[in-house]
Amino acid sequence: MAQRRRRRLPSEDEIWAKVREFAERRKADKNTVPTLKEGVVNTITDVQGVRIERSSANGRTNKTPILRGEILRVWRDLAEHGETRKPRPNYFTLALLQAAWAELIDDRGDGSIALRGWAPTGATTTETPFSYAEAASEGRKQRPYVARDFQLRESDAHWNIKHFIFTHPDDALATLDGGPWTPSALELQLRLPTSDRIDVIVRDSAGHRVLIEVKPRVGDKDIGLYAQASKYRAIWRVLHDLNVDQVRCVLAAPMIPTKIARHMYRRHQIESVAVTVPAGYVAPPRDD
Repeated sequence: MAQRRRRRLPSEDEIWAKVREFAERRKADKNTVPTLKEGVVNTITDVQGVRIERSSANGRTNKTPILRGEILRVWRDLAEHGETRKPRPNYFTLALLQAAWAELIDDRGDGSIALRGWAPTGATTTETPFSYAEAASEGRKQRPYVARDFQLRESDAHWNIKHFIFTHPDDALATLDGGPWTPSALELQLRLPTSDRIDVIVRDSAGHRVLIEVKPRVGDKDIGLYAQASKYRAIWRVLHDLNVDQVRCVLAAPMIPTKIARHMYRRHQIESVAVTVPAGYVAPPRDD
């Protein structure tokens, strides 16, 4: 069972209306939407009534249209259980729903999506030969997820930068190669006993995940901050059995010293981005 969210969940009409509106924007701007697990980019080719047509970078396969009923079946399961990985009749449904409702739904990186603020308390699996998927799910069996207990209140600067990147990634990450960007997850807890959380995750135009560690300040000797960003990438790669070039990691702050940024990228492939939050930007209200 998942804990109940305090805020009202959108109605089914609201869910579909926003998915349809998102698909229409993607059709017009020709920006792609990557699948959850493999990061295969899909292009929205048409939106008619209760039907969303798309084409896949994989060629002739995986071109099944997305229907309103399918979106809502996945949404009902998500609303009831807090998370879901139901793919039928096709996997792209989850990716489209998450991308359209990025402010509400997180992509967990293992083919599942979850309502932000819900915490699964456990899972059971049948005994099978070793696989990364099974190993990742073991974390849920051994240690239930719990809501984060902040011992220290995060600074307003950290809060604003984090939310600005997530809600306006194309503006915030304009100096990074790989856009346009698709918001993927916010404050995502890794499936480990350490309870580490990644500040922001986006997908680049190639479908790769970009793990972003946000800091209010970075000095010219703060190598530990880069180590933290790199740690998340290393954990993510092992949990999901990915090659080094399939996951990017970025340190984001209002100012980044050029010397350390260049060294960390050349030596460790850790990227840096200076993010300026516009004066008129209003972040979501805090609940701590």
